[in-house]
Amino acid sequence: MDDFDAAAIAVVIQRCCPETLAKGPIGFEWAMTCSKPRIGEFGGGWCAIFADRIEIDATNEALSRALAGDGN
Repeated sequence: MDDFDAAAIAVVIQRCCPETLAKGPIGFEWAMTCSKPRIGEFGGGWCAIFADRIEIDATNEALSRALAGDGN
């Protein structure tokens, strides 16, 4: 995951696609995998790009919040 910067990609999309984003948000997902079964080496995330904001979350962060009892 060192060579993937979801926020940088989202900023490029937001800057290059203002007409598309004016019609509605777009987004993408990613997966993080590992060739060996190691704790914390699997997961992924999502990114929603709006005309006025960018929302990004990783599955491991959402899982940690859910296990802690925080639904958001």
